[in-house]
Amino acid sequence: MANVMSPPTAVREALRGALPTLSPRTWAILDALVTSDASTACARAAARRQGLRDRFALRRLLRADGLPPPHELADWIRILLWVNDYEGHPTSLFRLAGQYHLHPAVCYRAVKRLTGLRWTDVRVRGVDWVLGALLDRCGALSGASITRIRRAGRRAD
Repeated sequence: MANVMSPPTAVREALRGALPTLSPRTWAILDALVTSDASTACARAAARRQGLRDRFALRRLLRADGLPPPHELADWIRILLWVNDYEGHPTSLFRLAGQYHLHPAVCYRAVKRLTGLRWTDVRVRGVDWVLGALLDRCGALSGASITRIRRAGRRAD
């Protein structure tokens, strides 16, 4: 039988490959987001376990690593999870929203707000494209340092 990764594992591995320089504290937050279907409550709990006192400290930690604020990062991770789910089992975002216990309109708006594209376009482009869009957003936040890191990592391969 083929070694097939679960959706959260596949997304986690994609993030680890794309963002290799994040601090261990930030990885703990990202892992909590990925494994909890991007629940910000779980991310806050993980932040407290990492010694962060409040949401402002969490935001500062993410900003220091070139990542967007917690709520936006959670939305990016949700989109990665949805597209990954779609690639494994093509289905509508309406149905995926139900599986994630979210209102479909919220999901469609999040995709449009973050990517600038409709779900039908994003799902066709795939996880790699969404990850690239996230990295571009991170690069815009940190003066393109993450984009340069990603490019340097490709040359090393």
